[in-house]
Amino acid sequence: MGDKSDLKVDYQLLTESEKSLGIIQTEFKKCGERQDELAEDVGAKTLESAMHEFSDNWKKNRKQMLTNIEDVLKLVTKARESFEGLEKDLIDSGKVEKKK
Repeated sequence: MGDKSDLKVDYQLLTESEKSLGIIQTEFKKCGERQDELAEDVGAKTLESAMHEFSDNWKKNRKQMLTNIEDVLKLVTKARESFEGLEKDLIDSGKVEKKK
């Protein structure tokens, strides 16, 4: 049994990344449909049209960004869970010592 390993996992970083991605995901969900309301308050038809175009593009891109954030969040969560499971298995088998 040795205490040297080739792989070091920063669980704190993985956990913080999960939390940060969750916050980003929540904020993206919250900042949805308000652009259409604002466009109508502008008054100038050209500007209103440009704001509606921006709003339409934002809705499409926001949906894709939310999907991407969710995918990355799942990957980070799975990586953390997998490393924790592997570490537990190695500790249980006596191949590594439990960290103090």
